[in-house]
Amino acid sequence: MKRVAHGEPDTKGRFIRSALFIFRQTMDLLLGTYLLESYTIIKIFALQNTRK
Repeated sequence: MKRVAHGEPDTKGRFIRSALFIFRQTMDLLLGTYLLESYTIIKIFALQNTRK
């Protein structure tokens, strides 16, 4: 029983750390995709404006 209680915080800490890491990776990916899309949209608008 003592072993289980001792092991719980470590597992919880590891889970939180891995969750934060995955969250950060996902946020970086979403931000990168958003910036890329914004850049593409701006480029398309710029090309349309120069054509007119």
